Amino acid sequence: MQTTAAPLTTSEHHSRLETDGYLVIPGVLTAAEIERLREGIEAALAEGNGLVGDVLSTPQTSWLLHDPRIAAIVRTVVGQDACYFGMTQMQAGDPGDVKHLHVDRKGDAANPRTGQSLSDPALVGWPVIRMGIYLQDHAHHSGGLKVRRGSHRKFLPDKSHLIRMVRGRHRLSWRGIPIPFVNRLVSIPSRPGDIVLFNLGAHHSGGFMRLRFAPWVAFPPKVESWLERALPRWCWQPTSGDRHILFIDFATPSPHTTGYRLNRALHPTYASHWERTHIDEPALREPLEALGITVDTTALEAFRAEAGAKA
Repeated sequence: MQTTAAPLTTSEHHSRLETDGYLVIPGVLTAAEIERLREGIEAALAEGNGLVGDVLSTPQTSWLLHDPRIAAIVRTVVGQDACYFGMTQMQAGDPGDVKHLHVDRKGDAANPRTGQSLSDPALVGWPVIRMGIYLQDHAHHSGGLKVRRGSHRKFLPDKSHLIRMVRGRHRLSWRGIPIPFVNRLVSIPSRPGDIVLFNLGAHHSGGFMRLRFAPWVAFPPKVESWLERALPRWCWQPTSGDRHILFIDFATPSPHTTGYRLNRALHPTYASHWERTHIDEPALREPLEALGITVDTTALEAFRAEAGAKA
């Protein structure tokens, strides 16, 4: 395995992530490692009949988190006090309908089961960063990640937020209102081997479509879906083969980190994930911690306690 220094390890890249809400680190993984991950993802999903634990607990993919380059990126760009807590996703093939703009400010420390945090994004930064590893070309093809630049400090209301605002239970700063031409949408031009980092408080969507004659244009998902139906198929760049993606969440210390971890642990959708997660095992945890990344088992313990209480 190649273990050269991470391509980006400066505070400038941390600042860029803080400002834009996303960052692309090019060319981290080699062609052989990309193929190893593709094969590993497919093997793990086939073995579990579509159900897998976290990346670290999955034998076919655990090597990735034990790679010094990944740890160096996380420590420098996310933060020296960043932790890994076992929340990951592994995808292969058609993801279904993922084209809707949303945020993942899930849970509050006082109420981890709440759908979205009631904290004001203009005043309270979200401490959870997602690492996305897209194993196909999205610089020249459709199907990748769309992010609204700088929107991790802006407000994207859902129905529950609007109800709370009308009832006077949720007040927001005017600084949290998105500015269309400043907080513009970007279809992330990632290539195989790149590492994409984005704040889960940022407005984001999956499966973007890229126009052949204006590939730099990023439409709101609803507009894009309408255009996709209205325009001939040849107007759009195709996707790049089968879609293989790994998502890995990291967080820095914050009460909101606690709320998010517990939200993911107690959500019934992720029960099968936590059942197959074993990040408390020393053989998995210790190599990652030796690289300077804390392994936090709070979510796993909360899931096991909840499952034990129901048994």
